[in-house]
Amino acid sequence: MARKTSGREAAGRKAKQKGHALEKLLAYRLRTEPLIAAWLATHCGQDRIAEDAEAYASGVHSEHVPSILGGWTSPKVDVAVHFDQPLKVSVKMSPKSQLWLVPVDRFLAGFEVAFSQAVPEEVAQCLRRFIGPLADEELQGFHAIGLSQQEFHQRRLSLDSLAALNEDQLQRMLAWFSENMVEIAELSFSRGLAARQGDHAEYLWFFDPAIAEPDLDSPEHSLLISIAELKAAIAGVHVAERVTRGRRNGGTTLGFPFGGIQMHKSVLQVRHDKRKIQLLLGLA
Repeated sequence: MARKTSGREAAGRKAKQKGHALEKLLAYRLRTEPLIAAWLATHCGQDRIAEDAEAYASGVHSEHVPSILGGWTSPKVDVAVHFDQPLKVSVKMSPKSQLWLVPVDRFLAGFEVAFSQAVPEEVAQCLRRFIGPLADEELQGFHAIGLSQQEFHQRRLSLDSLAALNEDQLQRMLAWFSENMVEIAELSFSRGLAARQGDHAEYLWFFDPAIAEPDLDSPEHSLLISIAELKAAIAGVHVAERVTRGRRNGGTTLGFPFGGIQMHKSVLQVRHDKRKIQLLLGLA
């Protein structure tokens, strides 16, 4: 008997389909509206005239690309635009939203392969406990530290519970995120798990193609950011100030200079925050 699709899964599928449709709309508008294409070309230092722009929505045109872990993965490039040089753009249509949704073990393995650097086992263990999902016997083993009903329901531990279990291990995980924040940003914004450089995004564009007449000179409607410049700005943040602990429900989120992470549907969700990014780059 086929498994019944939950309302949450159906909503997630619908949101993904809507996102791909908007990416396709943006690619169409870049091909047919010279003003938008010219604005993008100018802000990326491209010289090719707007009438010559070619644009493709990657999420529709090429759903999966080779992964550094083998098999296939989704590209971080949402729209590819061909001016004098190919321009690979990750498009964000909301000021705060999901940037990357990835199982913890694939995130850890991807980091190790991408940067040829092993993640300490104690860090990996702490992150797995923070995101979950934990097995029943492991959850029961933590009963003595007084888990909340939410933690049992979500099958993961809050930051407060991780501290009660092993404060030193939690601090090492937080330090690992702080020390590797630039690499985490590169994975989250540009690379994902895509193996080919041609599938890595170069720019982050806050833009909603559903707005009929956007004010391209207003950051509220259109804000283009070089991911290389974003990484450089993150590198300039003091290591001790790169990670903040969420306090709600015992601590279920970590804040980063560009957004943060949390558990979503038992996997790791990296989120972006436009306001944080603007402040980081001195644009607000």
